[in-house]
Amino acid sequence: MPSYKIIQAEPETYKEAIRKFWEDYLPGTPGGRFDWLNSGNPAGPALWFLAFEDKSGDLAGTISVMPRDFSYRGKKLRAGIMGDFMVRSTDRVFGPGLVLPKAVVSQMAELGFDLLYTVPNLKSKKIIEKSGLKVSITLKHLVKPVATAQYLSKYVPDALSDFIALIPDTLISILSALAVPFGKNDIEEENIADESFDVLWSKMRENDEGLLGERGSAYLNWKYFRNPQFDFRLITCRDTHGELLGYVFYTVDSGKLDVYEITSLNGRCARNMLRELGIQARSEGYPGIGIRITDNDPVMPWLRRMLFFDARDDIQVLSVTRDNDIDYSTWHFIGGDRNI
Repeated sequence: MPSYKIIQAEPETYKEAIRKFWEDYLPGTPGGRFDWLNSGNPAGPALWFLAFEDKSGDLAGTISVMPRDFSYRGKKLRAGIMGDFMVRSTDRVFGPGLVLPKAVVSQMAELGFDLLYTVPNLKSKKIIEKSGLKVSITLKHLVKPVATAQYLSKYVPDALSDFIALIPDTLISILSALAVPFGKNDIEEENIADESFDVLWSKMRENDEGLLGERGSAYLNWKYFRNPQFDFRLITCRDTHGELLGYVFYTVDSGKLDVYEITSLNGRCARNMLRELGIQARSEGYPGIGIRITDNDPVMPWLRRMLFFDARDDIQVLSVTRDNDIDYSTWHFIGGDRNI
């Protein structure tokens, strides 16, 4: 049975080897993700743990840990998002898959992390659990239809589906509009998170002592606008004086519009931003809007009222803390909180 050496590595030295692993085991990952992970994050560069087969010296597995600052009960916590978990196909039975995540967890205190978490796929979940992480929260997948003709076309001819869709489309629009108070806000598409995002983030920390991931301007600009994985867009909601009341980061990928982050101080702002997303989805030919979010998120009631339906394909977040005093029921987790 082969043996392996696990090291916390300087990633630049193994840049090409890591990129080759992405090509083989996480196809579609852009090469630019390497530089993005290792520069620009206000919480610091990603940490990499690599497994090498002792006999050959070949790279056999990888895992990255993306740092992220959190606010919890008025205190700052440091978290690590575990991702890029890849094991060479020839080493998956008794190989480094079992020891790589354990190596990260065992050095949690030494690395300065108060919390480690990940959203594993079904194949890696049991392995991650063996390293000490446990299911802490569940992400609901909500979907709002905005053009039901595309759904109906699976069952009836196109010409008929367009006609039938007029009824549910009109009903959805009316009920969504009545769900929250009417009123105008300035809804704009912007290409940078300016200093007003820092003001809003400060309000969020003051008004909510739950577990909140960093949402300051420096983090948001790095996370979304410099991210090579997707082409993210930003919609903002401001009052007549230009004060930021809410925002949405979203992307269009594989024929769907996905919300990665939404924050709103009131229902009117949420309605107006989601209405704008619906307009964009219809104009660009996308049948609906999707979002992954926890039940306890402050925006969840507005999503429900505006007819976002449960798609029933929940995913679980696994985590471990250093001193076990975090109340996970206060964690406001949304799709963009993953290691994207």
